[in-house]
Amino acid sequence: MALCLNPETFGDLVDPFKGQADLRSKTIKVLHNLSFIEDPTRILRAVRFETRFNFVMDKQTESLALNSMARMKDLSTHRIVEEMKRMFKDEKPPETIKRLFELHFWQQFGADDDSREASFIHANQLDMLYETHSQFRSNKISWFDYFVIPFYHSGNTNLARRFALTRHNIKFLQDISDLSQIDGWEQISAVGDFQRLLKDYTDDAILFFIANKSFKNEDMIISYLEKRHDIPPLLTGEDLIDQGFKPGRHFKDILMALDVAILNEEIKTKETALDWLHKHFDS
Repeated sequence: MALCLNPETFGDLVDPFKGQADLRSKTIKVLHNLSFIEDPTRILRAVRFETRFNFVMDKQTESLALNSMARMKDLSTHRIVEEMKRMFKDEKPPETIKRLFELHFWQQFGADDDSREASFIHANQLDMLYETHSQFRSNKISWFDYFVIPFYHSGNTNLARRFALTRHNIKFLQDISDLSQIDGWEQISAVGDFQRLLKDYTDDAILFFIANKSFKNEDMIISYLEKRHDIPPLLTGEDLIDQGFKPGRHFKDILMALDVAILNEEIKTKETALDWLHKHFDS
């Protein structure tokens, strides 16, 4: 569409493809039948318009999208990642995941078609988890967290490894895989005890995992995530040496036990930490 700038026809709309009518009816149409063949990423942009502005592809456009989706595998990883970043920054990631299942996007990369409902639910619960707990509300959920969900519910997160272009993304994949192997979450009854279980895992991986579960002590896990970044360094390795302890691997165990005690609010000062040290460990 274009507006005339000539004085005699100024403001006249040039609309050879009836785009104004499509805008009013919130309809997405391709200009020609080879549009998606020429550039499959146009399918992803169409989905962005659907979910962001409540537009809908017409039947012919949707049919062409389905018939052209296999060409998505021919695109570079970088192009797909850039489109995914844009898509999952919009307001409705769960609906985006669902729509991409309908158009067979995830299936092109090995995700199981039967995982679509579980993926939609997981994405919704992840959104709710961040929204419900104010300490995470300011954190934007990464596009990659959403992107991994269909592969996670297909039982093979390695299928998403091709798209993990940063160290954080690679660690995220490893973390959610490892977290799935950990037992005993609900047996923990004190905030600090989660430090032994979860210290090495990122916040987003833990939130991703618990969004798909129903833990009776979820609030305790959230409290742990909130507190663990502010553990005061009441004692260091040098302090242990000053107290007569010989350096060794046991330093790690001592400092871990100290973190647990601090998180459980059993220790609040360096003086009480030193008393605790000599009470529980022999130098």
